Amino acid sequence: AGMKSKVVFNAAGLVYIKALKKFIGGKMTCKGHTELATDYAHKLTQSLALSEEVARAIIDASMHHDDGKTHDLWQLAFRGTTMGEALAKNYSFCNPALLNGLRHELVSALYNPKLSSLEKWLVVSHHGRCRPHFAETAYDPDMVNESSELNEALPQMLNDLNAELGVWGLAYLEAVVRAVDINAE
Repeated sequence: AGMKSKVVFNAAGLVYIKALKKFIGGKMTCKGHTELATDYAHKLTQSLALSEEVARAIIDASMHHDDGKTHDLWQLAFRGTTMGEALAKNYSFCNPALLNGLRHELVSALYNPKLSSLEKWLVVSHHGRCRPHFAETAYDPDMVNESSELNEALPQMLNDLNAELGVWGLAYLEAVVRAVDINAE
């Protein structure tokens, strides 16, 4: 009670989990969270034995993983208003019923169509809800056709990335991006 887990990677790339006190009663802007996530991704990828291409994909995915939180509907459900700077973290208000299933991970990928397949996958998978694809309720109501196209491409994207990186290799990279997100508070 009152604790949350924090995923940490050491220099050898091994994962361990620490119990930390929950952060209660604060707010963090999308801009601030993105800056922390990008900085943490740079530091983390330097300590892991990753190719330059994979390290860049992790950094780019970390830079864009929460862009979907700037969506007006997400802000309304998350903090009760669309006014002011978009928040990525807010521990005082949340009404998920207003989202009607909208997933910020899918919207984040839609907002960044130039991401590579790996970067896109790391963005959509950073909360583990996209395997093998999202439910239709996850779609951006302002971009239904684009949401559908991306969602339909996800199973093949997963297949291709698993073939290229291996099932555990891809899962490892997903965990790295998830760790970046968790540590960027």
